[in-house]
Amino acid sequence: MRTLQRFQATTTVTTIKVTNDYGSGLTDSAVTGLATADFSAFNDTTVLAVVVTVAETVDGTYTLTYVAQTALDLVTFKILPVSGFEGKIQVII
Repeated sequence: MRTLQRFQATTTVTTIKVTNDYGSGLTDSAVTGLATADFSAFNDTTVLAVVVTVAETVDGTYTLTYVAQTALDLVTFKILPVSGFEGKIQVII
């Protein structure tokens, strides 16, 4: 199981932390080394794909940058299976 936790979301940037369930039981392990090709984004409100670029800022914390979306739109960010991980989070921008 993968966990995506949102730290911050604006109309152009979302920051998330990605962990997996292989931690000690008290804490999960950070998922590191993901890149832009490992993510997808979809605006559920407009029913359109969103082009996203990704940068890992610290271990397991990723900044996702995209063209401005309308405030209060619902956007789904996914980690694609090709990365070896899977997970998704829905964010109200």
